Amino acid sequence: MAHISDPHFAERVRASFEQQHGFVHGGVVGMIADSAAGYAAMTMVPASASVLTVMVMHGKVEK
Repeated sequence: MAHISDPHFAERVRASFEQQHGFVHGGVVGMIADSAAGYAAMTMVPASASVLTVMVMHGKVEK
């Protein structure tokens, strides 16, 4: 069984990462989460396998 640990990620926030209110854009957060999920999945499959992450978004636009 693989050893599971707490992942850590750090990045300097650049102005290009921010949306109009000065917060990190959700697309950046999603990109990091997608990459982390993919690399985590790769630790759980044989070296000869490949992985693909699929992001499914649910929700609606509020008026």
